[in-house]
Amino acid sequence: MKKKIIGLQFKISMLFGISMAVLLIVLGVIIVIQVSSSVVPLSKDLGSEIARARADEIGRWIAGDMREVSLLSRRAALKSGDLSQVIPFIEGEHAGRNPDFENLFFADAKGDYYTSDAKRGNVLDRDYFKAIMQEGKQSFIGNAVISRISGNPIVVIAHEVTDE
Repeated sequence: MKKKIIGLQFKISMLFGISMAVLLIVLGVIIVIQVSSSVVPLSKDLGSEIARARADEIGRWIAGDMREVSLLSRRAALKSGDLSQVIPFIEGEHAGRNPDFENLFFADAKGDYYTSDAKRGNVLDRDYFKAIMQEGKQSFIGNAVISRISGNPIVVIAHEVTDE
């Protein structure tokens, strides 16, 4: 008789244990599905919001730099186009320039440029020069390029200089 009682207790324990294990597995699956359906989209939305906020911040930063370049382009020394005025002006701006700017330069209609640290070269092939001189744009933010002056990766913010 004792054997049957132990066998029955064992069967009841196994039945209860297996049913509890199945129930816990089902509840675990339901919890994972619920969490995935709410947390994953929430995380994606939060990531998108952060990216948008940073993009807006970068946009404001670039807009400020663009305004500064626009104001510089209106200076009489640059508007004259006379290199005897242009070169001393941009070299003088070198010391007090915005730390965001690696360099300031003036390019003439042939693409010959003169930098604030007394270097020279030609930008006839650059996208920003073509945009302003050939396409007639007032200002342009170029693609990232390797600076011919420093060898550093840069983005050029260019603005037309007119003699109005």
